Amino acid sequence: MMKLIFLDGLFFLLLTRGLNGEVYSSTAHLSTVLNTGKEIIKQLEKYIKDAEAKTARLQNYVNLFNNILEPSSADEIINNPLSAYQLIKQLLVDWESVEQLLNDSFEQEIIQEIHTSRQDLLMPKEQDLVGAAMAILRLQEMYNLNISDLARGNILGIQSSIRLTRDCLHLGKCCTDYQFFDLAVKWYDQALLMSKEDTNQVVDTEEISQYLDEARKAMENEGFQDSITSARSKYKLGLELSPEEEATNFYALCRGEQLRQNGLEEAKLNCYLSDRRDASFYINPIKVEVHSHDPPIFTFHDVIYESEINFIKEFSKPRLQRSTVADDHVTDARISQNTWLFDEDEDKQLRQKLKIITGRLSRITGLNIYGINNSEPLQVANYGIGGYYYPHFDFFQNSRYQTPEEVCEI
Repeated sequence: MMKLIFLDGLFFLLLTRGLNGEVYSSTAHLSTVLNTGKEIIKQLEKYIKDAEAKTARLQNYVNLFNNILEPSSADEIINNPLSAYQLIKQLLVDWESVEQLLNDSFEQEIIQEIHTSRQDLLMPKEQDLVGAAMAILRLQEMYNLNISDLARGNILGIQSSIRLTRDCLHLGKCCTDYQFFDLAVKWYDQALLMSKEDTNQVVDTEEISQYLDEARKAMENEGFQDSITSARSKYKLGLELSPEEEATNFYALCRGEQLRQNGLEEAKLNCYLSDRRDASFYINPIKVEVHSHDPPIFTFHDVIYESEINFIKEFSKPRLQRSTVADDHVTDARISQNTWLFDEDEDKQLRQKLKIITGRLSRITGLNIYGINNSEPLQVANYGIGGYYYPHFDFFQNSRYQTPEEVCEI
């Protein structure tokens, strides 16, 4: 019987510098953008301190950025989707008004300093702001997050200092662009509410109201079309799940909900210690957790050392690239960056580490997984803001990819 085996994934936070490409799809690049922001803020704070006339707009920009930084650590900032979104927005959108202010004040020296820094450091682009916004919307939908709580920096009961005001308007626009009109209406409503609470924020309520009216009209029209579609599918035969129902189950599993309805099957799931019939595991047996008997799905706990994980993380940092699907296609169905480590890599230290790890996994699984002829290379993935990989099959339906060796995934 073919066995499907999962090993706890190497999902990690990487701190890196000098990388190129997208920001929002990798926390590794986000951490570099955080350093970029800190460098710019240092220069702005120096300018504000030395200048005789400090402008309120400059100080406001600094205060908003410091609100993101304090009292959180770098890890907390880049792993909080609200903080990460505001970080990108500060360096991309809000920076334009600050730059204009500096131009108007004829402070060319500070402008040149910051321009030089921006050329040497990783800066976010428009696609990163959109990606960060869509990550918030995706997390909101998947985990049933309350919009009012999100706008006030509260995620599942964990409070931060982040507040979204004009950001609510931008998130509503993103919903409209992707035709999520019901969500757009909720975000525009929240934008109106926040604009009344945050009197120091410059928000045009008439602009929000205009977007809100357009979204409501679009939603009403969409509701009419949905009613027609629903009527046509009312008499569907069979139990095949629709894409929407599949997504509902996927989101439920992500929230940790239990989908099994068979109590007998649940009762058969257990955890146990196993030596895997290998002498090297007699003293320190493998911790096995059973998730399913049919198909067989297991988790083997604590089978890779922290030192091995750290080595792989550090080695992989400069090799990370945006993850793709079949035919090297970039898609929102996979939000991450990854790289592949080969057993035959030219780096001697890496080859030694991988040989030890794959040898251990071979003894656990009873399969020879060393070398390109026996298994795929080790994939290292780094997920960004709201990063995920939509449910998919890892096998290829094309017959030229079907080989006897494809018997499990670790």
